[in-house]
Amino acid sequence: MTRQILLVAKRDDIAAEVTTGLAGTPDLSFFRVASPERAIALIDGEHGDEYGPYSLVIADNDTHPAGGFYLAKELAWRRDEGHAAPPLLLILARPQDTWLSDWSRADAYCVRPVDPFDLAEAVEALSAGEPLPELPGIGGEPATAPYGLDDDRERARRRAATSGERARPISPKGESS
Repeated sequence: MTRQILLVAKRDDIAAEVTTGLAGTPDLSFFRVASPERAIALIDGEHGDEYGPYSLVIADNDTHPAGGFYLAKELAWRRDEGHAAPPLLLILARPQDTWLSDWSRADAYCVRPVDPFDLAEAVEALSAGEPLPELPGIGGEPATAPYGLDDDRERARRRAATSGERARPISPKGESS
């Protein structure tokens, strides 16, 4: 059975990086759109079956006018409302944006330059509904709360616990106590 990937990328070089990186993965086909708004229209079924054909969305975060974070938030909201929505993997230009990927509730991210082997493993895991493999440049810890506030605090506690650091409260003046 062929898995349909909805690729959201305005730039040809990013689309080529993703499709070339996944060229050896069996049973994948791509449908490319240039904007998150167009992707939402396709997922909503304005031009065919509702979401049915797409097993995964891969989106360049730097698409315009709306970016991948908007698309991630929109798909997460739809899932919260009980609508079907495929998992989303964001392609990030900078490693500093990984926290925004988590905040926007994207299912996973891949930092450029894309490693084709790591990307293929992440696509396989997301398509199968399995946990992401621990690979460099691949990750995702999506917030589960609608605004991610409680999850951000819990994630900070977990990081402090696993790094051996003690979480320090912040005083009203912004100084560590």
